[in-house]
Amino acid sequence: MGAWVSGRSGNPNVYVMNSDGTGQRKLTNEAWADRPTWSREPFNEIAFAARTGPGFDIKLYSFATGQSTKITDGIGSNESPAFSPNGRHVAFTSTRAGKAQIFVIDRDGKNLRQITRAGMNRYPNWSR
Repeated sequence: MGAWVSGRSGNPNVYVMNSDGTGQRKLTNEAWADRPTWSREPFNEIAFAARTGPGFDIKLYSFATGQSTKITDGIGSNESPAFSPNGRHVAFTSTRAGKAQIFVIDRDGKNLRQITRAGMNRYPNWSR
């Protein structure tokens, strides 16, 4: 299954489809959604950035429940989520400390930690 962002129904939102191109469907219904990334098993979720006011927050869409849950707190603009290899944590870029820096948060929205402190840091990723 693949995920992508399209504005075909108005504002950009996350869509999914089967690898053969069938089963296309809109997954999110946000004012603006961007940068979907898949978790690994066993969680079966997609993290994405959703506009929530002037900035973005990180949300998780659960295929088990069909619901999205916000895991960041609206401070700064939170974007570019990346799941850890075990799926338990999400790295993301945030302006909550002033300039864009990398943070990590548990997938339940707890234990926020700042990883970088100097320069401008964007597009986090995990080594495997």
